[in-house]
Amino acid sequence: MSDTIIYFDGCTTFGNAAGTVQVELQANMLDPVPSGGVEVRSEVTARLRCSSAAARQLIEALQRAVAMAEDPGSGSSPAKN
Repeated sequence: MSDTIIYFDGCTTFGNAAGTVQVELQANMLDPVPSGGVEVRSEVTARLRCSSAAARQLIEALQRAVAMAEDPGSGSSPAKN
């Protein structure tokens, strides 16, 4: 099985359609320009579609992961939700 890693800088749009939760994930891309500088553009990197129950499970997992990240000395290891 090959896993896909999704990187994103923010959630640009969200909503629902017929009870399905929808969230667009966006990342900033850096493009070189002829003058030697960099131009920043934004692109959608993923579109999440799920049930309300799955969204609640994702929210819980993210909250727990953020709590682990904010307390690196806790010795917390990855956990199964």
